[in-house]
Amino acid sequence: MIDQEKILLVEGVAFSDKDDRVLKALEHWEHGTQWQRLDRIQATEEELNEIIDKMCSATDSSSDLIVNPALEEFTVICTDGSFVTTICFRRSIMYGQKFVTRLGNSTVSILVPYIDAYVYMNNNGTRQDVVIALGKSTITNGEHTITCSTQQAVWARKNGLYLSMCETDNRSEIEFPRDVKLIYMAVQHAFRNRPEVFLHSEVRTPVVNSKSKNKKARHETKKFHTVKIIHINYEELIRVPSTTHYQMTCPCWGVAGHWRNYQSGKRIWIKPYRKGAERDNAEKYLPKSYAIYEEVSAHA
Repeated sequence: MIDQEKILLVEGVAFSDKDDRVLKALEHWEHGTQWQRLDRIQATEEELNEIIDKMCSATDSSSDLIVNPALEEFTVICTDGSFVTTICFRRSIMYGQKFVTRLGNSTVSILVPYIDAYVYMNNNGTRQDVVIALGKSTITNGEHTITCSTQQAVWARKNGLYLSMCETDNRSEIEFPRDVKLIYMAVQHAFRNRPEVFLHSEVRTPVVNSKSKNKKARHETKKFHTVKIIHINYEELIRVPSTTHYQMTCPCWGVAGHWRNYQSGKRIWIKPYRKGAERDNAEKYLPKSYAIYEEVSAHA
């Protein structure tokens, strides 16, 4: 049974609570995922920004990195000072299904989800704050067709940090899902083209059969699950050359100043800053038109 007091379906261009497929997926999103059993990448925000920069200067198709990933399911644990974000990427509950939306003026959008990103914000991965659907979108108008990657928050916990962040600065509704998508794409690009930037180790974790009520029996039949712990070799990463053939149309974008809210009630002001491979080049900065983003936010 879905607890509507705790969760919220975030409707967008393609997803609606009138769609049975979305309602069925909502039940799965509510229960979260066993991210501890997946291979996980442990990295700082600086390291993740670096692999995103390398991906942005590559020629890989953005949608292909999502449709045909090198590593489909994994967890990223990102540390930014004392703030820890856990993102578990799993094959989408709605994998491969087509969501058709008629946008007017003979324009048709077909969105296909491939990955569900479960995001846990500063709570040791105990309860997800938001689920973001990553996929591929094809927009057709007459003889013209555009294919792109997509991201959309589809599920959010009421009173969770994600909704609190969006209420403080509504631009987070666009920025945060996009950042999650860029992390996934950047990891895929790195595994495809520069696997040497990853350092692997293994950890064995006990698997307990929760159905057994006999603790002694569980102890005697204890099994272990091996998980890869992946770290980024930052020194190797910064030596990776960037190409001059930019596939992404926005080499540099701005992130507005905003308040970061902690569970303790503490609030910290995050100053405005720029992101992207050309963030240090003022001439490459492309200002945003939020009217356009609002209109096609699920397909940005």
